[in-house]
Amino acid sequence: MKVGGLRARPRGIRIIRSGISVYEIEVDLGRYASASTADLDGFPRKLVRLLPELARHECFASEVGGFLDEMKKGTDLAHVMEHLILELLKVSSCPRKRFTGWTRKKSKNHVIHFQAPSAQAARKAAAGAIEIIEGIIAGSKVDPRSIVRDIKES
Repeated sequence: MKVGGLRARPRGIRIIRSGISVYEIEVDLGRYASASTADLDGFPRKLVRLLPELARHECFASEVGGFLDEMKKGTDLAHVMEHLILELLKVSSCPRKRFTGWTRKKSKNHVIHFQAPSAQAARKAAAGAIEIIEGIIAGSKVDPRSIVRDIKES
């Protein structure tokens, strides 16, 4: 078989181990489909107060603090959910690991792809991200530490 001008023998290529598991979720933002973080009263500030490390998250331009800049300018809640999932997974499983993800719009919904150590941790982090976003919007108290504990137990 020829690959880009090189000869590759299928038997000669082995994947020994992959340390990356990528999960995909489809999100329907419902009545918040057109909501922007810039239009939600103090949303970026309230979110960073709950999880301060989000202020250092990189985003499109790979600059520290890029995600906070995006929230201040205005981004959709699926993008926020992506970063929340990544932060919850980092805090709960491996503080030194850099989890990555990306979000794209698919018709009326959004699709979020992200790395996670397990399917159960992925589900719990996604549920926790929704709980945090809904709590901030509703003005109710949210405890990210209990969400992190729940993910750790998975």
